[in-house]
Amino acid sequence: SLQPAFWPLLNLGLFSLWLATAWAWKRQQQPRLAGSDAYALPGQGFGRSQSRQTQPKLRQACLDNDPRRAEQALLHWAQLHWTNQPPASLGALARHWPQHRSALLELDRALYGRTRPIWDGHAFWQRVQVDLE
Repeated sequence: SLQPAFWPLLNLGLFSLWLATAWAWKRQQQPRLAGSDAYALPGQGFGRSQSRQTQPKLRQACLDNDPRRAEQALLHWAQLHWTNQPPASLGALARHWPQHRSALLELDRALYGRTRPIWDGHAFWQRVQVDLE
């Protein structure tokens, strides 16, 4: 037979492991505060000078009405602003950049939608250029 102290010690050990797991999970879910730009607004992250270099590429793609190049330039720009958790798609970028959600989803539909509407790159550029600075 097991000693009477075994079960309380086992319960204490398992409870301690559960607490450590919960703490680690909670810590992983929270953005890092010191030096992190995972949730910074555009223009407030690291790589600001690099992002200015991507703006002409995005502008030209928009003026050429080229949604594929615009998507690539936008996602590259987003990687420079949200370095810890960069958006990997236009939908994810729309969650990070809610003020341009409708424009981003319109671009996404032009690329991946069933009907693929004609995309107006000029209008898109007029909407987003202010927040790229």
